[in-house]
Amino acid sequence: MGKSKVYAFPSVPKPQKANEQEPKPLCARHDVYYDLLRMLELSGKHRENLLSRGLSEERVRRNMYRSVPTDQSTMKDILQNLTSLYDLNGIPGFYTKDRSWRMYSKPGFFIPVCTPEGYIQGLQIRLDGEEHRKYRWFSSRYETNGTRAYPWVHVTGNRESVTAVITEGALKADAASSLSKDALFIAVPGINCLSRLSGVLKSLRIAKVVEAFDMDKLQNPRVADAVREVEAIVSNLGLEYQPCSWNSSFKGIDDFLLSKAIA
Repeated sequence: MGKSKVYAFPSVPKPQKANEQEPKPLCARHDVYYDLLRMLELSGKHRENLLSRGLSEERVRRNMYRSVPTDQSTMKDILQNLTSLYDLNGIPGFYTKDRSWRMYSKPGFFIPVCTPEGYIQGLQIRLDGEEHRKYRWFSSRYETNGTRAYPWVHVTGNRESVTAVITEGALKADAASSLSKDALFIAVPGINCLSRLSGVLKSLRIAKVVEAFDMDKLQNPRVADAVREVEAIVSNLGLEYQPCSWNSSFKGIDDFLLSKAIA
C-alpha cells in the first residue's frame, strides 16, 4: 500500500471590519477632543466625585473633565457643531449610522488622556454605577466608519520634574498628582499595556522613576510580573528605579495620599 497523504485544512483568516481605520495623527485628535470637551459641562455629581478623590477645584478645571452627554438632543447639537469644524473620520469615539455622525455614549464622565506635551491623545470614560468594569475608552472600533482607541499612556503633573511616578490608571494619576503638589505621574492604562511606556519615558527629562502600582502587587502574580517588566524598561533606559510601598490597607497610591491629606 502506498503512504496516505495528509491534506491540511486551509487556515481561516481572522475577521476584519471592512470599514475599520487607524486613528488620525495626534494633532487632529487633540483638536476634536479639546473642542468636544469645551462644548460639554461637568455635572454636580461628577464634580463631587472628583473632589472626593482629592483633586482640587483648580485641577478639575484644568484637566477638563466633562460629563458624557446621553440625551439625543444634546448629542445632535454637539455633532452638528463638530462636523462643521472637522472631518470625524479617524477620530476614536465617532462613527456613522443612517448617514449621520454619532458618538459613543455611556453615562459617566470623560477623562482626557494626555501626552508629555499636554495634548489630548484619547479619552476614557469613568462609568457611572459600574462595579466590574469602571473605565472604557471612548472608541468606535466596530462601528461603521468607526475608529479604535489605543491604550495610550497618560502624563500629568509637573513635566519639568526629574522624577516621575508610575502607576496604573489616568484618573488615579491625576488625583495622586494633585494630592502631592503637582508631582509628575505617568499612568499606564493597564498592567498588560506597557508597550508605549519606554517611548514616554524617553520623551521626558527625568533621571528617576518611582514605581507605585497598587498594593495587590504583593499577592497578585500578574501585577508582580508587570512591576518586574517596568523595572526592566526603566533599567534599560539607564534611569534610576525605586519601588514604592505603603500601608496595604490602602490599595492605590491615590488612596494612601488622600488618607494622609484628611488625617
